[in-house]
Amino acid sequence: MNTSTYTDAFSDIATRNFKRWMDALEFNARPETIAKLYHGNGTLHPTFEIRKFEGPKDIVSYFEGFLQHTPTVTIESERISPLSETAYLHEGIYVFVIDRNLTVRARFTFIWTRQNETGKEDWKILHHHSSRIPLPKRCPNCMT
Repeated sequence: MNTSTYTDAFSDIATRNFKRWMDALEFNARPETIAKLYHGNGTLHPTFEIRKFEGPKDIVSYFEGFLQHTPTVTIESERISPLSETAYLHEGIYVFVIDRNLTVRARFTFIWTRQNETGKEDWKILHHHSSRIPLPKRCPNCMT
């Protein structure tokens, strides 16, 4: 497979996987459903919490609180980088709307891995990091 075809294949996979995550977040809105998208050893550094969440039970606990704010999310920009035949990095900027009126731009990184535990191909989130984009500093001596 040439490099372009390889990257295009991962781009299609990433689009489908992000839609699965987004649909679970917005339409299903059940913490357990979202947590099933994460690897059994998955980690989550969420946008709206200080600490890291590890493993299914911990990730469920995060989404129990977060889903109460009826979030929606769209991707503003993204880049997909294949890491191997069974893993890729998906990074970029997405925009959350929280409580139907608060808009938050955040950087995101997902590392997805292909699992074959159930006899069928299944992609899981091994690592997910999200951080709010800081507001620009308005001082003469600040870095931009």
